[in-house]
Amino acid sequence: LFIVRRISKLHYKADRILKQHFSAYGTVVRVLVVHSSVKSGEGQGPQATRRRPSSLGFVQMQTAEAVQKVLASGAMHVVKGIVIRVQMFEHKEIGSSTKEFA
Repeated sequence: LFIVRRISKLHYKADRILKQHFSAYGTVVRVLVVHSSVKSGEGQGPQATRRRPSSLGFVQMQTAEAVQKVLASGAMHVVKGIVIRVQMFEHKEIGSSTKEFA
């Protein structure tokens, strides 16, 4: 699993585009991209909310070796002419802080 950033310029097809790009490194299990909804000023109804493309996503590869290939190829990737950033996902446990509180 790794993180992709700066993907908003890929618009709403980011998941398909990223899957196609990273499949060159191995089998892509899934791409997780969540687009945000923003209220646009006054008014009510469907026009009052607009969707914005996500700038962050997660790519799950079938093997750790495929993830290592992606990361070894550099932090920046050019996807459909757009420069995106990839980085390793690090799972942090909740409550595993090294500080103790009295």
